[in-house]
Amino acid sequence: MVVEKGYKRTLSFVIKHVIFAVCAFSLALLTFVITMDKIVMPVYQGSGKEIHAPDLRNKTVSEAENIAKNNNFSLIIEDSEYHDSYPKDTISFQSPGPDTIIKPGRRIRIEVSKGAKPIMVPNVVGKSLRDARLDIQRQGLFVQEEGWTSSNDYPVGIVAKQEPEGDQEVPENTGVNLYISNGKKETNIIMPNLISLSLQAARDTLKAYNFNLQRVRVQREEHPDLLPDTIIEQYPDPGDPANTNDEIDLIVSSSQ
Repeated sequence: MVVEKGYKRTLSFVIKHVIFAVCAFSLALLTFVITMDKIVMPVYQGSGKEIHAPDLRNKTVSEAENIAKNNNFSLIIEDSEYHDSYPKDTISFQSPGPDTIIKPGRRIRIEVSKGAKPIMVPNVVGKSLRDARLDIQRQGLFVQEEGWTSSNDYPVGIVAKQEPEGDQEVPENTGVNLYISNGKKETNIIMPNLISLSLQAARDTLKAYNFNLQRVRVQREEHPDLLPDTIIEQYPDPGDPANTNDEIDLIVSSSQ
């Protein structure tokens, strides 16, 4: 019984001291946290002039380096990525972000845009218009214009030419122009002299030489001394080598 009572007294003494030690430690920890929060950190934060991180996005690395030098912080280039919204060689991301409060000497991580991701233009020459459209759309591009053209190599309805040409890289969302064979052969001839003819006579002459009249462009200039619709100038010039599918520019007189 005496031993049991002595054991209980010893255990009670140990427990009291453990509780006391835990309370003392907790109080010391609380005092440390309050001291750091209320005294040490404010003193530390106030030891240098804080600034708001500038917005470096859309700026070149050279421009950002000048800003960093003037504001006493440094840059770290971490990566380069393709990006639709930021031009090539401009900053697309920064951390800390714009307007974040930073201290002098802070490093800002940046990523530099490589521009829009290039896409390989499919070669659709020799394909039907339907298949050409599908191939271009699958690549993330689009058909910008479609037109007819003469061709010695492709039958009517088949793509005879494209711009840009196939198998080259272009930015995303580039438009592709398609020229579809009209089934007529190309003919290399000498350009007839249309100067001084009326516009109608010039068209008739070009038609007789099998020129594509849809490729004729007319521009009017005021010449009261000439009959209206008289050809003043032409391109290609008379006598120049030409192709029946060439674009032809006609300068025509106007009375007004």
